[in-house]
Amino acid sequence: MPTTTPATDDLRIDEVQKAGDIKASEGVKVACLWCIGEIMAASGSQILSLVTDISNATVRLVKTSSLPVLVRYHAFLSLQKSLKTAGRGLTEAALKDVLKQTRYYMTDKALPIQRAAAQILTILHSEKESIKTVAEVESLVTLCAKGLEHADQPTRRSFSLLVAQVLSLTQVERPVVSTEKKASAKKDAGADDEADGPVSTLAETTKPLMTAAEMLAQISAHFNKPGASRKTRVGLFDFYVSLLMVLGPSWVETNYGVIVKHLITEIVVPVRQSTNTHDTSLVRKLVGMLLRDLIGVRMLSEQGQIAAIKELSEGYLKKWPALLPGQVAPHHNALVVALKEVAGLLQQLGNAPPPVQDALAEPLVHLLSHPNQGAQVAAAWCLRCFCFSTPLRLPKTVLSVVELLQRDITSLGTPPVTPEVGKRALGHANGLAALFAIIPDRPLYVSYDLSAKVFDMAIQLLKRAGEHDVAVAQVEVEVAWALISSLMALGPNFVRSHLPQLLVLWRNALPKPTSKDTSHATGRSVAEWTFLLRVREAALQAVLSFLRHNSPALVTLDVARRLASLLSNALAFANAFVGQPTEEIHDATSNLATREAMLRRRVYQCFAALGLSSATEVMQTTLLQSVVSLFASPDGYSGSSMQAAIASSTGNFSSVWAMTVGYAYGVTSTDRYSLKVFGKDEKGEGNPEESGERLNRDSVENAIDDLILAPIIGSCEHDTLALCRPQSVSEESAWPEPPPPMTGVVDAAIILFSMLLPAQDATSAARTINQIAQSIKSPKLERNLGRKAAIQINATTALLFTLRHAAQSRQARDVLGGGQVAEALVGVLKDAILDGDVFLRKAGSEAIGRLANFSGTTFLSTQTKFLVDQVVSNRDPQARAGCALAFGAIYSQVGGLAAGPLLKTTVNVLMSLGNDPHPVVHFHALSALSQVATSA
Repeated sequence: MPTTTPATDDLRIDEVQKAGDIKASEGVKVACLWCIGEIMAASGSQILSLVTDISNATVRLVKTSSLPVLVRYHAFLSLQKSLKTAGRGLTEAALKDVLKQTRYYMTDKALPIQRAAAQILTILHSEKESIKTVAEVESLVTLCAKGLEHADQPTRRSFSLLVAQVLSLTQVERPVVSTEKKASAKKDAGADDEADGPVSTLAETTKPLMTAAEMLAQISAHFNKPGASRKTRVGLFDFYVSLLMVLGPSWVETNYGVIVKHLITEIVVPVRQSTNTHDTSLVRKLVGMLLRDLIGVRMLSEQGQIAAIKELSEGYLKKWPALLPGQVAPHHNALVVALKEVAGLLQQLGNAPPPVQDALAEPLVHLLSHPNQGAQVAAAWCLRCFCFSTPLRLPKTVLSVVELLQRDITSLGTPPVTPEVGKRALGHANGLAALFAIIPDRPLYVSYDLSAKVFDMAIQLLKRAGEHDVAVAQVEVEVAWALISSLMALGPNFVRSHLPQLLVLWRNALPKPTSKDTSHATGRSVAEWTFLLRVREAALQAVLSFLRHNSPALVTLDVARRLASLLSNALAFANAFVGQPTEEIHDATSNLATREAMLRRRVYQCFAALGLSSATEVMQTTLLQSVVSLFASPDGYSGSSMQAAIASSTGNFSSVWAMTVGYAYGVTSTDRYSLKVFGKDEKGEGNPEESGERLNRDSVENAIDDLILAPIIGSCEHDTLALCRPQSVSEESAWPEPPPPMTGVVDAAIILFSMLLPAQDATSAARTINQIAQSIKSPKLERNLGRKAAIQINATTALLFTLRHAAQSRQARDVLGGGQVAEALVGVLKDAILDGDVFLRKAGSEAIGRLANFSGTTFLSTQTKFLVDQVVSNRDPQARAGCALAFGAIYSQVGGLAAGPLLKTTVNVLMSLGNDPHPVVHFHALSALSQVATSA
């Protein structure tokens, strides 16, 4: 135990006086404040008499606005440490003053001051007596919510801890003053029966300040304000996370139903008024993180998980459809959230116990017929998880869904046909597709005859589609190809005998474009174009499923040639469609443009799955031009050019990462932090160097923080083929979230580009890279800064993935590392390294490092000299940080042996940048230095 003496007391008083002396130098003040804080943290409980003096001195310093932020911050920090150990020694007047000043400085311009003020308020509200009325709670929550718009992550964290502390106090039982209590208090406490009286009466008259629902509503009220920005709304979910963590697993498990009801009725359902699908996806993602990653994984016991499934089933899944008068069916977004969480809980439980089976078996099959596609796909995925965990239910479920589908098919052939019948048939087809995808993992439960029966059903549907009108035929074709796509997952043993028939079906579905298709004005209606695009995309979905599940066993050279020819036909049709003068084609929000993107995405995915061989050699040049024109063309952005010009000229454009329209000028959905597409790099792994930066933060908070700058939010319904992917025990078995079609086609183009470019000769590769460089510098982009940023991000990402892919082939390394191609590559990557966007700097640095590994020592020396020159002459901190990253990447990629001669220069430069006053440069220099140390 620390002891005190008169000498040490004098020392502390002296330090307080020095710290409070306005004339003292900045260094002296900071040193004294730090010492006071550390002394009080260690032995404050023994010197309560000093805490009021410290409070007065520190508050006076904070109020002096002429002082540097550093001094004012350390004044609050010292006060915080003192209050933590000696807060009870504060006089009432001093306490009121501290409360008043800290609340005032919660709105200070300096974020560190806001953080410190929030931390002091959190300490002052650590006892239930500190919050007496609902008005006090509301004012503090409002104060924190207002500060979220301009707060950084540490400040949001401080605000969320304060809100969590204050709101958690409202759940503490506190006595309610009543006449019974006063009367019983006057009784003689001598007798046993009378002594027990006040206790029992007191227990009956205690209740929390707010109910659980009222407490949670304090946060949702700010979330639903019309003017709330995305940053504020995402920040409010930090409040939820901190609050639930403070309340603890026991409280959460007891109040699970209240929490779910609040999130769905107050957060998910109100978003239906928004026409922006990005907002809907964002809210569903946020609620999903809260329910799955925080509550489901960390807080619920096994019994709690079972109870949660029953709660979701009874409260939402079984309430659709509404059959009785007066009942209201749950909103489709509520059903999607509930189904997603049930699927996660089923995977968490492993084997579903009988109560869970009884709660889910019927409602999941019923929900396949929901009119909304998102709810259908969510129900199909949940049903898949259910049957995977309970395989005894699989045969009965498959038979019941087949029977329902046959009923729908009969209805399609009997006029009049309503749109609901078509939607219902597609829902049942998706459910069947999801169930067939798990048969390879559960082969003992479903017979071969049933699979063959479903295949015959699909063939008959395709044959009779020509007998009906366009609307009915479109549904029949989509259902048939969805079924065939799922059957491809059964593997070569099933597909081999049906392959000749499949090749004929694909040839009929993907014919060469006719003269009517390629003419400038075909005169076709929107409905006709939609039909032609959808049936081709559906056929290609089956081709892609075939390639993924049956290659290389069934993909012989002859089959590959036939498929390549059909894919070429589909690409020619998509190109002919884009050449049409119809306005809807060139509007990114139109249904036709989305359909074209889905078709083109499938073409690129199929070519990537087919791989590089003699079968695709003839088409490689055409494909390369096609993908480059998609992700790097100045004309590729299919939104309103006038809106883009207005946004750029008025200075409204800040970053593509801050866009909230779900398209963001055509930027890729690559993960900004780990440089992965679809959550993987070329080896299926993240970059460990990138993940290490945020190890000291909670993973749920990280995931929520990332959504502030997430222009693209994926969702299961964007690509129904995700239902057919193989089941595994890894994280890949989690809820699939493919990006929207307009973004998915960009991702597919980048992946195909990364495979094609290394296979070209040096001249073709250099020409393609120069074309990309010219696109980035095109004068057309001067009035469209958003598209320019998107092209640069897409191009840098594509080149990085190309260099990663080339590492697997010696020939590709020689082509890309050659003088002509390397020079063209460096021209694009240098701009990325010096850019203000941290994503571009990271991607460009890794790409330069990999390129240095492919090239000779001359290239290595040249790039090192360029980086040293930039460090010396370029005063832009972002550019200097990029140079630091590039030094680290080059050394780690080239290796200690080859880069040995440059070690001294690299370390000297990084040590110098480590002393840079700018925090971004300082941080990246130290990160790069750790890379060098690891490699050397």
